[in-house]
Amino acid sequence: MSDVLCRFIKLSAVRWACFVDSSMNKGELDVSYITSRLIVMSYPAEGVESAIKNHIDDVREFLETHHPGSYTIYNLSNRSYRTVKFQNRVHAAACSILFYTSIVSK
Repeated sequence: MSDVLCRFIKLSAVRWACFVDSSMNKGELDVSYITSRLIVMSYPAEGVESAIKNHIDDVREFLETHHPGSYTIYNLSNRSYRTVKFQNRVHAAACSILFYTSIVSK
């Protein structure tokens, strides 16, 4: 399943570009909507790391505000975090995604 998800993200990212800056109580989130039903964001962080990445509490608040009770998180990294924060709606689907552009010259 993670292979299919990775291919879908790769294909969708090429076709769609819609960026959303959402202000939350604790800061701004770096969130990208690939489609109206697929959101991509960096790994939700806690502690010191949250100074440069989306804080896990801000991510939870964003999802509960904009997509209440109707979201699933696919963790594509090899890292784990407290899934309880997202009501255990997190599925591990680690994969490597390689983006490349081929240039054809005539």
